[in-house]
Amino acid sequence: MKAFFYILITLFLIYCQPTPVLCQSVEDFPQSWQGKWKGEMHIFSSGVLQQKLPMQLHILPTDSANIFTYRIIYGIDTIAGDRPYLLKSIDKNKGWYVCDEQNSIKIESHLLGNNLTSAYEVQGTFIYDILEKRGETLIWRLFSGSNQAVSITGGTKNGEEDIPPVKSYAIRVLQTAELKR
Repeated sequence: MKAFFYILITLFLIYCQPTPVLCQSVEDFPQSWQGKWKGEMHIFSSGVLQQKLPMQLHILPTDSANIFTYRIIYGIDTIAGDRPYLLKSIDKNKGWYVCDEQNSIKIESHLLGNNLTSAYEVQGTFIYDILEKRGETLIWRLFSGSNQAVSITGGTKNGEEDIPPVKSYAIRVLQTAELKR
């Protein structure tokens, strides 16, 4: 078990080294991400492509210095599919933001390198999303599944070492899109 943790730490240190290609400074965000991004969302369920639909993401400045629009538009009907959220800076130096749905829901978001990430639960569904900037492309990925563990392993003793319980969850749905300005 200790070897496993050493491998994880080593991989973390290798992959988290700042490089010009993979990482950007927190000062560049969200300014360098602003624009009207468009693409096609692919929705997979049970490993099979279920649906394709147009998607837009508008990240634009507002009159307030630390607030940007974060407007997501799904589908051909841009009025019915419009989600007019706001992206608010909480602590830019720590990469901490909130996606304000303007209806009392505020989703914590964190900038990790070139990835804006969020993890939350709604009505028994766990959702984890990543918005990654790769050059002049945004890669949108949203994973979802039940918040109920499908298995629990570990929770035993291996010699003198206590093995912690590990819960596994099933990811049932993937939404992914490649967006361009």
